[in-house]
Amino acid sequence: EEVKKAGEEFVKCEKFLTETKIESKIALHYSATAMNSFSFAPLIKDFDYRQTVLEKYHAALRHYNVDVIDMPHALDEYEVIVSPFLACADENGFKERITEWVKQGGTWIVGPMSDIMDGNVSRYTHAPYGFLEELAGVYTKYQKPVANDVFKAQWTNDGDCKIGMCYDAYECKEGTKSLADYTAGEFAGLSAVTERKVGKGKVILLGSVIPHEDLRRLTGETPIAEASGNIILTQRTGEADGIIAVETEGRAGCVVPDGRYSDLLTGRSFEEKIEIAPYGVAVLQRQAGSGRNR
Repeated sequence: EEVKKAGEEFVKCEKFLTETKIESKIALHYSATAMNSFSFAPLIKDFDYRQTVLEKYHAALRHYNVDVIDMPHALDEYEVIVSPFLACADENGFKERITEWVKQGGTWIVGPMSDIMDGNVSRYTHAPYGFLEELAGVYTKYQKPVANDVFKAQWTNDGDCKIGMCYDAYECKEGTKSLADYTAGEFAGLSAVTERKVGKGKVILLGSVIPHEDLRRLTGETPIAEASGNIILTQRTGEADGIIAVETEGRAGCVVPDGRYSDLLTGRSFEEKIEIAPYGVAVLQRQAGSGRNR
């Protein structure tokens, strides 16, 4: 019955799916090398690389089109690349490729604990990072990969910056500004998050794990639509424009669209809040003349 239902629903969506495509401006690194590196050399107690990337980073970007990529993947099509816990950044010419990509206008949000090992799963002896200090324009004064409740930080423009899991503390060199500073503990006065312009782009270096809402703000991108945190959204554009909404956590959620949409699976039209049942799916096609394309 489930297979039959799925087949029938694909038929209902066939025209929409074949005449549209997914375009992602954001990429999230998930590195096979990093997974192996942290497996052989776990620098944080009980650290699970896969679970951390899923829960702390991928989950934060559920309302954006996001490609999950490995190190060899081309970078040119993206505006923002997020690279957490990218233990080894010294492979596939990545240093040269990411540097050039940033210079051409990309935003690289990198860290924590990225570029800290070579291809032999060994820590660098000349510096804490392979090349990140130079590219980000910082001096790493302290590192502490131990979760605790002592360290606190605050955004330099407004509000608390909740941090966790691991902590790097930076001194900013000329041309680099601090976005968030440690305010408590032995790192007080040093930077937890930095930004440096490189060519037409910028490098944002994270010294700790930050909340979902702060990560989203740093990307500078607009979400597809307003939706519950348990809803994954995918926007498709082309001959038509629409959104696929999927619930994956077994609880009800909703989507608030920016125009009038038709659900191709049910035939219903919506202009306000759209309820999504537990494990439910909605294939929403924007009606002609309604709202705007993002």
